[in-house]
Amino acid sequence: MTAAHIPLDLPHPWLSPDGAPYQTRRYQRKLRVLAVNDCTSNCWFCHNEGMPKRSGAVLHADILASALPVLGALTQYRAVISGGEPALSPHICELLAALEAEGYDVTLIASEAGLTSLRPLLPSITALHFSIRLRDYVGSERRAEFWSALLNVRRQSTGVRWTINTTVEELEATLAALPQITARASELGANLKLLGLFEGVSAKTRRFPARWIDRWSRVIDWFDRAGYVFQSSDGRTVRFMSGSSQYVDISEISCAAAVSHLDGGRCFDAMDVTIDPSGQLKLCRWQSNAASIASSHDVSAAVDLLRWLKRQDGRGCPLGLPMEAGESSPYEFQSTPVWPVITEAHHRAVELQLRNQAVSYFGREGTVARFENEFAAAVGSADALALASGTVAVYLACHALDLTHGAEVIVPSMTYPGVVAAILWAGARIAVCDVDRVTGNIDVDAMLQAMTGETRAVVVTHLWGVPADIERLVAVCRPRGIRIIEDASHAYGASVRGVPVGSFGDAGCFSLQANKIVFAGEGGVFVARDREVFERAAALASLGPRFHDTVRTAALSSYEGTGVGLKLKIHPIGAALALVSLREGRAVLAARAQRMNILNAEIEHVDGILQPFVALRNERAYYAYRLALTNELTDRRPRLMDALLRAGLDVRLPDWDLVPDLPLVRDSDRARTSPLPNARLLARSQFGLPTFTTEPLDLVQGYARTLREVASEVLRPSTARSGGVRGIV
Repeated sequence: MTAAHIPLDLPHPWLSPDGAPYQTRRYQRKLRVLAVNDCTSNCWFCHNEGMPKRSGAVLHADILASALPVLGALTQYRAVISGGEPALSPHICELLAALEAEGYDVTLIASEAGLTSLRPLLPSITALHFSIRLRDYVGSERRAEFWSALLNVRRQSTGVRWTINTTVEELEATLAALPQITARASELGANLKLLGLFEGVSAKTRRFPARWIDRWSRVIDWFDRAGYVFQSSDGRTVRFMSGSSQYVDISEISCAAAVSHLDGGRCFDAMDVTIDPSGQLKLCRWQSNAASIASSHDVSAAVDLLRWLKRQDGRGCPLGLPMEAGESSPYEFQSTPVWPVITEAHHRAVELQLRNQAVSYFGREGTVARFENEFAAAVGSADALALASGTVAVYLACHALDLTHGAEVIVPSMTYPGVVAAILWAGARIAVCDVDRVTGNIDVDAMLQAMTGETRAVVVTHLWGVPADIERLVAVCRPRGIRIIEDASHAYGASVRGVPVGSFGDAGCFSLQANKIVFAGEGGVFVARDREVFERAAALASLGPRFHDTVRTAALSSYEGTGVGLKLKIHPIGAALALVSLREGRAVLAARAQRMNILNAEIEHVDGILQPFVALRNERAYYAYRLALTNELTDRRPRLMDALLRAGLDVRLPDWDLVPDLPLVRDSDRARTSPLPNARLLARSQFGLPTFTTEPLDLVQGYARTLREVASEVLRPSTARSGGVRGIV
């Protein structure tokens, strides 16, 4: 699967008029741990992270450990260990152990000086950023032994994500070296990060040359010719991706990244929470302002402390950039709305499983049986089969409905890539059809046009929790003998005329992945209208006692000892989480609807934004919140996203590529596609906002007002009202 990206059929729509990139995603703050201060070099973009050089200063693990529980909530439990050469810190193992004990994913920054010390550290990290200087490591035969040594280390760490970091000291030399350095990175299975490419900050003058458009055009031309596509941009990094899925990040210190928008403290949006070797907490690590970690005794206190640090830092910039010390946005130090919310009931349920040693079941029993019974009742089904994932449920549906060996299945052009992968893996062929312009759900007329005499089934994804036109689809398909697989992974709690989605088709598939309203961490559920279809799925997913407890079909019963395929059941710990979240599901659905309707009310007043219209007889589930721009305003999406992000809101691009653009489909001889005008237009105009569940109503109201004000300004003037062009479901 390739990640979604902004299509480049317009001349670089992600570039603003001044040549700087529009932001397309919010910067995700990390915890930046400066392990040691002993750098003796004079490079500007350095591991010493702007610290005054004091040889021998090291961070002790007990100081770090005291801050980790509180700061994790503000940094998504992601940490970067930098500062000097962290692999050589005498306390590096203790620092890694402290971070691991609190569940942090750790990125370690290293260079050749720490190469021989890396091997014992690799099991404790998630990612490694290895820094080099282009002039030292490219085009020099004497450096061949270095690359060989680096490759040997890489072979010891195949589970660690690698990135090669390099500073750009001269543009012409960098462009000339890019083919070789990207090839070297590919050989290592690594991504590439270029630092200092655009601004070229002078270590002597601390001034930025005004050469944005020229430098951008040179770099963009190189990436275009090399086959890279623009991926995303936040306040710190612009990302490109190659056809082989290698990322190249153009990254700066945050103040340099914001230089083209010097509107007073823009840099703070892309700054990490930093702990220096003395145990002081900082926001701008180029400033001298700091505070004691001890002041961060809870999340609220930590947020207040960071806002205080911003005000102090705003009074003066060491680079001489214009700053403001104004109040922070109310969302500035808030992470993306947290989900799943783990309640005391979840803790008790998991603890009970462990106390009872119920970590595996042979038959249909215990927590798994209770979950299946209650889930089946909730979605209007006689039975439910709890599984390892929603993708597995789609795979079982194909086998249970005999959609293998070349049977053709129509799929919407907007659906989760795993749905398509499961169908192809089952041996079926796919035909891709267009979707509704606003909802992204399957367009029944387009489905009819895609049908042939070979069509055996249709997949209906209730995208983002908005019910598809399932009643019409059933009326079209059932008389023709065409099977219906409902992908209701996004739509637990949604209904049509009071009937839960997932119960209309011949098979219903649900996901229990952590983002879902009913979650197991990882998991899925299969339901079916017909008992024989259900048992065929159970026979493929079960064996032994579980098979015996479920399968009654005479033709299958003799396979009890082996099953007829795989062992695909849910883990009991996941089932315990899912049972609690199922019982809390109605309250969650109501809380989300209350908050998201606040956004709906404000968006109604914005010309040019399309939002799904759900008929009074139907009920949507707010799994995710997606909007789209009208046809004539589609080219303003980059500007709108940038403006919303700069206002402190979280906004994002569509999550997936369209189905025919997936390499698995594009390269398959078992896939055909129809014209997709709606899908192509929606992919270019859609954007997403957070789904609120537990956030205070006044915060949601402020968020909604900001959204309305910013969108109205960016989209003015408009010739179309959103209210008259909404998708109807």
